[in-house]
Amino acid sequence: MTATPDPRPTVPGTRWGGPVPVLTVTAEQLVADIAAAHPEVVVHLAGTCCGDEDPTCLPPAWVPLDAVPLGRLACGIEVTASPAWCAAMAGRQVTIDAIPGRSHGFGLEGGSGRRLVLGAWVTQALPE
Repeated sequence: MTATPDPRPTVPGTRWGGPVPVLTVTAEQLVADIAAAHPEVVVHLAGTCCGDEDPTCLPPAWVPLDAVPLGRLACGIEVTASPAWCAAMAGRQVTIDAIPGRSHGFGLEGGSGRRLVLGAWVTQALPE
C-alpha cells in the first residue's frame, strides 16, 4: 500500500517547534469514543471565532488546507492547528482535557455532552 501524499501546503514560518499536545485520561476517553464511531478523525486546534478556542475532532476532509501538523497523539490520532494558533502557542506544552458541556457544534464531539478544552504551559524561557 502506497501512502497518499499530504495535500496541505507547508506555510512558511508556521512549522510547529513545540511538543506534541498530550491528552488527559478524560480527553483520551472522549477521543477514543469518537474514533470508535468515526475511524478517521483529526484533533484540530483553530483558535478562531467559529472554532472557538477549544480543540475539536474533525474528519480529515474538514481540516483546513493550511493546517499545520503538530504530530500524533499516543493513540495514533493526528493533531493539527491553524498557523495563527501555532504562532500564539509557540514554546508551550499543550494539554487537551475534556469536560462536561456542549461543544461549539460542528465537531464530531457535538452531541456527546462533553467537549475538549486546552491548557498550556510555558516550556522554554521567554525573551526578556
